[in-house]
Parts: sequence; C-alpha cells; structure tokens
Amino acid sequence: MACGTSYITEFFMCFAGSECKCEICYEKIEADGKSKDIYWARINEGKTLLVITPFFGGQYGLNTDALINKFGNKIGLLLDNRQQPPDR
Repeated sequence: MACGTSYITEFFMCFAGSECKCEICYEKIEADGKSKDIYWARINEGKTLLVITPFFGGQYGLNTDALINKFGNKIGLLLDNRQQPPDR
C-alpha cells in the first residue's frame, strides 16, 4: 500500500518496474459528500496487490472516519480476491 495519488507513476515504477504490463484499476469512493480516488493493480505475476490511496488527513486526503472505513473495506475486498479488474 502506498499513500499519495499524485505519485502513482513513481509507485508503479518502484514496485512494478518499467516493463510491467499490469492493468491499473481506478475507482472513486464517496463518503460524507466527498469523493476520493483509489488505484490498484496486481503485479509480480498477480502475486502482489499494489494499492495507492490518498494521504491520510489533510484537506485533500482521507480526512473522515467514513472515508477511511470505505477505503479499508475496498482494500479488504481486493485482498480477498472478490474484486476483479473491470472489463475495458
């Protein structure tokens, strides 16, 4: 898990490498009238889940209990393999 969606390119380069052909998935999560982005991909031949979230706290981050709870639930679904990448 990495925090800071403005660094998404750097995180994928660091953890997946420049030759990674993984599909980066994206979803907006809404709570308390706010919408925040979450990104994820299965890297390392599908053995590793890389999730990128906004920073915790701050004006543009995960700054309510409801948002943090919804992000946690989404990550839990991804770890349980119940959430597959969307068809494109």
